[in-house]
Amino acid sequence: MAQPAGGGSMKLLGLLFLVVWVVGLSGVVAGLAWHAYWLHGVTVIRRQFLAEILILIALLSLVLYGPHFVGLGTLDRAAP
Repeated sequence: MAQPAGGGSMKLLGLLFLVVWVVGLSGVVAGLAWHAYWLHGVTVIRRQFLAEILILIALLSLVLYGPHFVGLGTLDRAAP
């Protein structure tokens, strides 16, 4: 099956966007932790908790946005 011109670059762009999305959401979680530390005096934020939140964000992003941005979405498929 022939791929349209630029199909590989679009998949690469989609993967790049997905990485930026996950890193951005991770930054939001880190910002919330920073806020909790400075404004509310929370000094013990378990690393396991932060890791679980980051993993959940990454999985949710992958499930919701991954297939579309790597070229598996219905709009990216050729008509039969």
